[in-house]
Formats: sequence, C-alpha cells, structure tokens
Amino acid sequence: MEQPIDFAAVRAKLGMTQTQMAKELGVAQGDLSNWETGKHRPSKLARQALEAAIEKLVVRENVA
Repeated sequence: MEQPIDFAAVRAKLGMTQTQMAKELGVAQGDLSNWETGKHRPSKLARQALEAAIEKLVVRENVA
C-alpha cells in the first residue's frame, strides 16, 4: 500500500497557506483541506500528478 502524502508537512516546509499550495497544485483549497485532515484521499491518478507537482515545488523552493 502506498504511503499517504503528508500534505500539511509539505506545505509547512514550503511555508505556504492551504490556499497558496492548492493554487500551485491546481486543486481546490477544500480538497487540500480534506486530504490534510484525512477525510478524503486523492485518486491514484491525482496522487501521481500531485507528487510530481510537489516535487517541482520543493525543488523550486530549494533553488530560490
């Protein structure tokens, strides 16, 4: 089974609000909130896209 993405930890590391991170990931803020609280999980396809987007965000923040 895949490990869940800890969206709150990633967001905190990047110093972003839910609104900012949701915009960067191209998702609704409510969806991000639900993932952070464990109410819902992204689909497998969405998870793959989110992992790629998060990787780009982390790399971009580390370069800046």
